[in-house]
Amino acid sequence: MELLNIARTRTELHNTPVLIDHVDTGLTRPLTVTERLVISDVSGAFFEGQVLMRIGDPSSPRYFLHVGAEMAMAVVAAHLGDDPQQGRAAYQDADLLGDLRRGLTQLGA
Repeated sequence: MELLNIARTRTELHNTPVLIDHVDTGLTRPLTVTERLVISDVSGAFFEGQVLMRIGDPSSPRYFLHVGAEMAMAVVAAHLGDDPQQGRAAYQDADLLGDLRRGLTQLGA
């Protein structure tokens, strides 16, 4: 799982899907649609992320990213560490909690 440092605030990351140029990812390889990511903002907070769409020239693509729930440091460490099974389970837990939080917000709870 890749870590992307995006020079935007929490509010900017959560208003709409984020559009980012490949050159701004700092990666040598392209990202793939549906790929899961760890995203950090300007304050150093970590969030779950996923590539929604890839557009543009294959040599310099741009990506639309979904930025989801904030991730605890232990979850981030599991994602970026040596145990992919633990990272996958932690991500699924964070993803479900984020979905639940968004659902409760929409219901006004």
